[in-house]
Amino acid sequence: KWSDEEFKARTISKIMSSTGKHPNNLEKRFLESLEKWFSGQWHYVGNGTLIVGGKSPDFWNGDHKLIELFGDYWHRGDTGEERIAYFQTLGYETLIVWEGNYKNDPESVKTAIAEFC
Repeated sequence: KWSDEEFKARTISKIMSSTGKHPNNLEKRFLESLEKWFSGQWHYVGNGTLIVGGKSPDFWNGDHKLIELFGDYWHRGDTGEERIAYFQTLGYETLIVWEGNYKNDPESVKTAIAEFC
């Protein structure tokens, strides 16, 4: 059954929701910024609400655009290119936002998201 993408997505979503996954502090602050900048356009889905090809992105615009919020510690050494390419094969455009960029220059992140949209 695991090769059935719908079954896989439902199962992963159930597992994630049963663990009580919720946004961490960085994701909460970023979601507040998204709501202030682009009211109602972006949703936190990192809790398994949306599963794309077996992966749970962080934020979704309800269409085919995703934002992945990469923490500097957890994603050090990662470029995000693999994640972008993976989601692209499934029809999604992905923007990687780095914690350091968001914390140090939120206006440039806002601009990047506006251009991404």
